[in-house]
Amino acid sequence: MNYPRQTAQAIRDWLEFAPEKVLFATDAYPFSEEMYWEEAGWVAAQSGREALGLALTGMLRDGEITRERAVELARMVLRDNARTLYKLSQP
Repeated sequence: MNYPRQTAQAIRDWLEFAPEKVLFATDAYPFSEEMYWEEAGWVAAQSGREALGLALTGMLRDGEITRERAVELARMVLRDNARTLYKLSQP
């Protein structure tokens, strides 16, 4: 339940160091009687995607990556790295 801006810096650090090891995940569990795992998962997914977008935008603005590389990194984090790790079929 971190703010996307906080998380974006950590994601950026990981992407600069070892982008092939960064996986997208959420900790979806019931926080309270008012927030069950479904809501927690939705909030975490939204925040995580926003944080990834902020990290990639920062890297683009700083001239570290191209737009094409940003798209590639996003796909790696959101899908391809998990497929590789778990040896899942590629489309």
